[in-house]
Amino acid sequence: MSYKNIINSIYHLWIDHLEIYATFLHEELFCWVDFDNSNQLFFWGYQCIKVENPRYEYQVIFTKDDLHLFSYFKWSTAKSKIATKDYVAFYSTCFRVYGKEIILNIMTQLFYVPNVLQIRRFDVCIDILAPISTILSGFNILNQRGATFFGAKGILETYYIGDKKNSTNRRHLIRVYNKKIDILKKGKNELYQDYLLEQDVTRIELEVRRELAKNFSLEELFVDENLLGLLKNYCWQHTMIFEGLDIPKISLYRKPKPVPYQAIQLNAQSLLRVRIFLWHARGLLARGLDPMYALLSQ
Repeated sequence: MSYKNIINSIYHLWIDHLEIYATFLHEELFCWVDFDNSNQLFFWGYQCIKVENPRYEYQVIFTKDDLHLFSYFKWSTAKSKIATKDYVAFYSTCFRVYGKEIILNIMTQLFYVPNVLQIRRFDVCIDILAPISTILSGFNILNQRGATFFGAKGILETYYIGDKKNSTNRRHLIRVYNKKIDILKKGKNELYQDYLLEQDVTRIELEVRRELAKNFSLEELFVDENLLGLLKNYCWQHTMIFEGLDIPKISLYRKPKPVPYQAIQLNAQSLLRVRIFLWHARGLLARGLDPMYALLSQ
């Protein structure tokens, strides 16, 4: 099979992971749960397990039928921790078990989502019935900066394009890997029984991180054509596999809106007035006077 024809062998296209900024509506429940043997409770049909997380106040894992479906990460205000904002992460198992409507229902019933919803991260996956060697024959492997291979016993398993570290890469990462091996390694045989019946399944996965993810909406995310448009746009420099698709490329880069010069000038004048006031305030404070009283009296 040629990589030019593999687009006709698409087995599955969907979202594999989603993180949105949101706050759990019933946080008081977790105040009484400790990080010891009593670190769990049952709520809304889910077993909720509270665990420690070095970057957060705590993490709560929501499970059902021994499947980790989603987690809530509570932001810590402690100075020693660097995480910002509460968020919920829906895992690949959640998208495998539930449809769009149930996931959106979980968002609205269990979490407070701001009026302007902001996505923290999302993964788009496309599974193709072809060996990974066939898929990679359509990639410009020798020309990829930052591309790395991981495998066992000489068998190619995963191919990365981009830096895996979030601290140095806040835009996107591409993974190509043998999905059947991934299923067996993670012990998800029952969840993916249909995959294991196929001879070869290779996944191309686009992980969109916070710098770009924030520019996409949930309405746009749950549309197949948009997912293919993203794959086409962010993979075109590395492969021509998606070029045969009759859909437009979708970029998540948003140019900053131009600011009128007058607005910049007014802002500069305001800052200058503040600096002048602070300069005078220091002098008044040195003489034991209240600068705010002096300002209001004027």
